[in-house]
Amino acid sequence: MSQGAFTRASATVALAGLAGLFGCSLVDLNELDEGQPGEGGGSADAAGNDAGDVACGSSCDAPSGSDTAAGDDSAAGDDSVASGDSGDAADGSGGTSSDDASDGETGPSREAGSDADSGTDTGVEAGDTHKCGATVLTAHMAVASSFQPASAGNVALPASYAIDGDFSTRWGSALQVDPSWIYVDYGAPVFVGEIDFIWQNACGSSYTVDISSDAKAWTAMKTVTNNITGSANPVTMAWASPEVMRYTGLTGRGRYVRINGTVRCLAAYGYSIWEIRALGDTDSTCKP
Repeated sequence: MSQGAFTRASATVALAGLAGLFGCSLVDLNELDEGQPGEGGGSADAAGNDAGDVACGSSCDAPSGSDTAAGDDSAAGDDSVASGDSGDAADGSGGTSSDDASDGETGPSREAGSDADSGTDTGVEAGDTHKCGATVLTAHMAVASSFQPASAGNVALPASYAIDGDFSTRWGSALQVDPSWIYVDYGAPVFVGEIDFIWQNACGSSYTVDISSDAKAWTAMKTVTNNITGSANPVTMAWASPEVMRYTGLTGRGRYVRINGTVRCLAAYGYSIWEIRALGDTDSTCKP
């Protein structure tokens, strides 16, 4: 046995005794030799790292740039980020909630908002029938059963004078003819909630206020008897004049409104009206 071998053998025996004394495992001295510079030092590093992994577990900080198990986990984390990025590319179909928020795309809250919008649209469609207005309706033309033509000392009194907005002109029917009527065409079906008109002295004592969709079949909205109100001269206060026959609270639907005189105030004359107007809504389907 050489001197070196004897020395190593002695050291081994000594270490074995110490291991027995302290309960430790025997260390291979050959491995210690291999760890010397120039004799496979890389293997010693690897062994040292493995021992460190066993002792520390996941609580150890992995050396920067090392290919340890912890480093592999961080690589898996990179994959997780990549997965999140692919979710962004899909407009929020697989990304995190923060990605969804930044993209402005669909997540659960977005979908709920869309449903709310849909509900709002449905509410608007269901509420298309609005409450009826009370604006002055535009008269397109007036038609009468008759009118007084011009004669010596008298001007013509056509039906159009009852809707011209001039309170100094009037319609006058033929004399002593019952019934006599005048109707106003509003151009399309409308809702009528009020009728106002002003009789001249040649007023109607009994008459109806009617409505129609075809100017043939009429429905009475108001029936009046024993009227004596009329104005011999043009009114000066227009629709605020006390002579205005004002009928409110009506619920007529149609295109034509008629005043149909059946009994005259003055037996020797006919029927005469200064001005007529209707108030309501151009949407005939409105809700009163």
